[in-house]
Amino acid sequence: MKAIKLGKLHFQEVVGMLIEITYLTVFFTVPLAMAFFLATDNVFELNKIVLFRSLVYILFSLTLIKALFWPSQRKFSLRYLWLVLALLIFGALSLFFSVDSANSYYGLSDRQQGYRSLLFYAWWFFLLFYNLAATDNLEKKLSRIFWVIMGASFLVSLYAILQILGIDFIAWTEPPFVTLRATSTLGQPNFLGSYLLLVMPLTIYGLIKYRHFWRRFILALLLPMQFITLIITESRAAWLGLLGALILLAGWNLSRFWPKISASKKRGLILISVLAAITFFLALSQSSYVADRFKSSVDLKHGSVSARLNFWSGAVKSIWEKPWLGYGWENQGIEFIKYYQVNWAESGFVNASTNRAHNVILDILLAVGIIGLIFYVWIYASFFRWANRNRSDERYRIWSEALLAAVLACLISLLFGFSIVVTEVYFWSYLAIVAVINARLDSASETSLKIGLKMPIKFLIIILAVTFSGYQISREFKTLTANNYFLEMRQVLTQDDYS
Repeated sequence: MKAIKLGKLHFQEVVGMLIEITYLTVFFTVPLAMAFFLATDNVFELNKIVLFRSLVYILFSLTLIKALFWPSQRKFSLRYLWLVLALLIFGALSLFFSVDSANSYYGLSDRQQGYRSLLFYAWWFFLLFYNLAATDNLEKKLSRIFWVIMGASFLVSLYAILQILGIDFIAWTEPPFVTLRATSTLGQPNFLGSYLLLVMPLTIYGLIKYRHFWRRFILALLLPMQFITLIITESRAAWLGLLGALILLAGWNLSRFWPKISASKKRGLILISVLAAITFFLALSQSSYVADRFKSSVDLKHGSVSARLNFWSGAVKSIWEKPWLGYGWENQGIEFIKYYQVNWAESGFVNASTNRAHNVILDILLAVGIIGLIFYVWIYASFFRWANRNRSDERYRIWSEALLAAVLACLISLLFGFSIVVTEVYFWSYLAIVAVINARLDSASETSLKIGLKMPIKFLIIILAVTFSGYQISREFKTLTANNYFLEMRQVLTQDDYS
């Protein structure tokens, strides 16, 4: 197709810019999205998933225009897509074995993690993979993604710190300055902690990567903000995840020059590291704020630790009854209620159950069984394998190490929690990034995606795609309106005001 000029820009360049703006908007806005403009009963997750789906529809339409009229000449292997397709096919089949197929497809109203959401995460993976794989300046694209992620994390961290200081533009039922646990735009301290784990290793990457003074200065200010925010979440799982990530990053960097160090210097470095660790933990122990959280970790009879043990016990019993295919996505709560014990009220509310096992492995087993767990292990193992291989290319070594540490840290925290919209979007983004980098190193079984169609057919496809996307986006935002009505109905019922 001949280039159409808009001033000094070609139409092809305009589409390319719009594509990049759209996927950068996903990275920036999804962590920040909440019920800013329309009050909804689900303040956080519904608003995030609606925004994410809408942006995916827009990205799909723009990418389709690009693929039809200006297909990429760059070749890449399609093997990076098969494992995601395999998970989608298995997920579709698992709906037939779900105890509540509708629940499994659409997801719970408060979690928004049904099969439909998985379809969008995979769709987002394919679109991001294609657009990054097709570019000739991958390093610049990744640099822009990095700075957008940093910008979003700055606003999230700033709001969290302001919450603890009592500066908040929203009146929460449990104000963070009272509970002393920041939630920011994620809605829950543990969710905020998991999100920070996905961005903090990238901040460290930036400090190592960039030599420009002002860039380093900005990141040097941002990293302490992120660390303070992580502390004020009081999320012990997140703290543990950060520790795991730091050990991994330190191990990688030490391994590069460790063989070149003399024996005496090695002993000195080990001694300094041990003394620094002891000093750090002694300093933490002097803080009642942190020490109390660690002390409560060994209290197996009260608090969240006791609650998790109850959930894990019920999860294991449920898994044993249906081990291979599970009960379907979002159906964990249906099974948990069967194992409710009256003593659960000692660590929670009376008659309160849960719809999550608070352990990523148990939740997967409950949802899609051992077979489903195999698919997820395949995906995570592929991520770690690709990222580790990418370390061989000096251009992407630090990027790959940061992504590895980020996902590992988040997975450690999810051993005591569960994923949310933001963590899922960022994980699938990181998977696409490491797959694209790996594809650049791989020259086997390459293919190019050229679509040979006549011009009228291309225009017809575009019109249909844009119409479909526009209609679906309008439906997405109608769910927010419906949720607003639901909130108003609940408020009326609470106040007994039916006028």
